[in-house]
Amino acid sequence: MCGIVGICYKDFQAAQGVYTGLMNLQHRGKETAGIAAYDNGRIRVKKGKGEVAQIFHDPSSLSDLTGNVAIGQTRYTTTGGSYDARNAQPIANTFRGEEFYLGHNGNIININEHGSNGLTGVSDTFLVGEMISRSKAQDFQSAIIEALQQLKGSFNFIFLYRGKIYVAMDRFGFHPMSIGKKRDGFVVASETCAIDQIGAEYVADISPGELIVISEGEMEKYRWTEENNSLKLDIFEFIYFSRPDSCIHGVEVGQARYYMGQKLAMQFPIEADLVIPVPDSANEAALGYYDAIKTVYKNIEFRPWALFRSHYIGRTFIEPIANNRELVGQQKFNPRRSQLQGKRVIVVDDSIVRSNTARMIARTLRNLGVKEIYFLAASPKYFNPDVYGVDTYRKGESLAMREYGGDEKRLACAINCDMIGYLNLDLTIGSVLQAQDEVGTKIFSPNTFYTGPFTGEYPDGTGPYEV
Repeated sequence: MCGIVGICYKDFQAAQGVYTGLMNLQHRGKETAGIAAYDNGRIRVKKGKGEVAQIFHDPSSLSDLTGNVAIGQTRYTTTGGSYDARNAQPIANTFRGEEFYLGHNGNIININEHGSNGLTGVSDTFLVGEMISRSKAQDFQSAIIEALQQLKGSFNFIFLYRGKIYVAMDRFGFHPMSIGKKRDGFVVASETCAIDQIGAEYVADISPGELIVISEGEMEKYRWTEENNSLKLDIFEFIYFSRPDSCIHGVEVGQARYYMGQKLAMQFPIEADLVIPVPDSANEAALGYYDAIKTVYKNIEFRPWALFRSHYIGRTFIEPIANNRELVGQQKFNPRRSQLQGKRVIVVDDSIVRSNTARMIARTLRNLGVKEIYFLAASPKYFNPDVYGVDTYRKGESLAMREYGGDEKRLACAINCDMIGYLNLDLTIGSVLQAQDEVGTKIFSPNTFYTGPFTGEYPDGTGPYEV
């Protein structure tokens, strides 16, 4: 789960817009970030370890990236060393003696079949660059297609070569990628929130198997595969990954989460004193739950800031090291005693994957004197590893539902909650479809989602990963 941005104008500088886009995709990864810009045959690049604002804190670091074409990426590690400088993107390589740069969101599950040439600790993105560099294809676009046809798994790639941007999506469309238009050029980004903040007008979402080529104010669409697979968007984009103000194929993420919360109340109509979210990713679901449950229990209250969140602390889920996740979780939330002590509390979160956050919150609330704790996830039981772009695929990775044999009562006992509940899969998908009905689009159906962590179904296989 990374964030990628590309801008190709005809006459305007592009790097500042890419920077704005990356700042609005920081929630998708924070281990490394970088921008590469093309100007009159030369590519300049600035990248490094850390968050976008850290790397580009010096104003000159952006002003030096001149040119009307630029790409950028902010990274969440799935393969390769988390903080290995070689894996900071965009990654450089050469084709026929000319430099190109590439960025990637996803996880290639069969990359080891294509040789690492003895390199260790490098990412799948780095190795895809090597495949293209070694290609005997007649031109760069053909070399990209040749490489893509050998890959399995999830990927949204962005390439910068000879002043053109190339964007490619995997054969199932596991993760979103959108196109916008501004001035005399085009913008591409992992989420529409970035397109909005750049000031571009949304045009379309890229489709599975598409290759987009952008140059000098023009955009061309190709297909890199003859396969005609149906869309399999990762449902976790709606549950957690994407920002609530983003739209995926026209459906607003926050609205889908609101309906997940409403359906959670239908499934678990609990009598309590308060409903509180685990901020920020559960805010919409908690509001949806409250709006539904208050029609049954009139005296229940909604306290959105009962768990105060420090916005100087990032997302715990995308921390690459387990010990870091626990430390960040402890620092992230501070409960307000005046609102919580002695109360019966329903805590709504977007999901329970490893249970680190749920465990920490339950312990904190008990110590504060909360009378009853009902912890609800606005998504299904997360049983299985995700091999298509989330760092839960490693052997030995702790998944709460797998550890407790799918028994939420055992998990509730282990973390000292009165109850734990999960929204079932049909209602989760139904929430997205309900939000889609409001905007009148017809892209999604019950079968257009990738649900592997909940169902164990992997449309492009699992490669060497044990699931």
